[in-house]
Amino acid sequence: MTRSSTLALLASTAASLAHGAAVSLPLSKPAELFRRWNSHLCTCALANVAIPDSVTFQLPLENYRQDVCYSLIIPSTNTPAGQFCWNFNANSDALTLDIKPSTGYQLQGADVSFGLTAATFTSKSYSTNDGGCGLNSATGEVNCIIPWTDISGKTELRDVLSAMCPNGDREGLILYLGIDANLSENGESYVAVPRPCDATNPAYTTCDTSVPYFELAYRCTACPTCQEVTKYCSFGTAFGYKDPTLSKTLDSLSATGCNRWGWYEQVPFASLAGLTGRLLVGAGLNDLSKATDVGSWTAVVAGGKVSVTYQASTGYSLADVHVDVRCSLPTSCAPGRYTYGNTFAAATTTSGFTTSPIVIPCASGNVNLIVHAAVNRVVSVPAAEADGYTCPAM
Repeated sequence: MTRSSTLALLASTAASLAHGAAVSLPLSKPAELFRRWNSHLCTCALANVAIPDSVTFQLPLENYRQDVCYSLIIPSTNTPAGQFCWNFNANSDALTLDIKPSTGYQLQGADVSFGLTAATFTSKSYSTNDGGCGLNSATGEVNCIIPWTDISGKTELRDVLSAMCPNGDREGLILYLGIDANLSENGESYVAVPRPCDATNPAYTTCDTSVPYFELAYRCTACPTCQEVTKYCSFGTAFGYKDPTLSKTLDSLSATGCNRWGWYEQVPFASLAGLTGRLLVGAGLNDLSKATDVGSWTAVVAGGKVSVTYQASTGYSLADVHVDVRCSLPTSCAPGRYTYGNTFAAATTTSGFTTSPIVIPCASGNVNLIVHAAVNRVVSVPAAEADGYTCPAM
């Protein structure tokens, strides 16, 4: 699109622009903008979501040529007095403008206005007078930051990105900027502005320097598909719990290793089949309010033997399981001394498991059952971060 056709487009849409409607880049353009991802934003949560490229910009009033800096002139004398450069700051999710004076000039401050249409380019302002721009006394440069939330009018990140990239993985918006750099030289004060077209470039000598705003266009690129790796992070020890009637505390026993939280189920033989309960982690002092429910357990009886089926809740897995089955009181609360145990390799940790049948040493009276498991938290980690990933402390 040439500059003359751009001006015609602006004229023909003046009525709608007055209402503040954002303008997207025309879908036909003379130059392709290369994709350049922003690794700060492209997390697995935003896989395939379009985001603004950091430094891929075009100048619509100059036949969409690409650049990231532009000259500032004093209009009355057409004298170059500085330049300003721009980028989408990767750390603050904002349009950053850096204004620098030419040799011999001193920047006293700057005023920047912004809008999404030609008719509203003065709707928002940022200035060294109000803190929207900052003057660095050491370098003599001005830095202005226009947050994406200001540009888009949105606050939630996905909404912001959708408004910034209305065409998805291609052209973004056209930004309309008014820039006044307040300068001094030898005691004289001046205001320098960007030329709407760069008269030093022969290809653009016919541009109308009366256009009061500066236009920037940019490209959006979809974040790449995220490859994730599953990690298993130790979460804690779980004990089975049924209810206050059947579940007896381990610390009520005098056996080895029983001075701890946890429970054993004291169940009449006839009631053992089908008995089910919860797997609880972190119930210090047997305080159920402190526990995290990580799954369930169920006893299945057949032929004088019992099997225990474990089922971890979503987000958890089993690292090992231990079951103790006795008709007398437990002789140890150390899982390694239980009548059954199975440890799973880290790569084969499982969310569900049924033990092999365990002999019940009596056919009547009470059966004392301890259901134990070591539980992992299942974590999805971006593949690029997997090698150096450290599980969070629990």
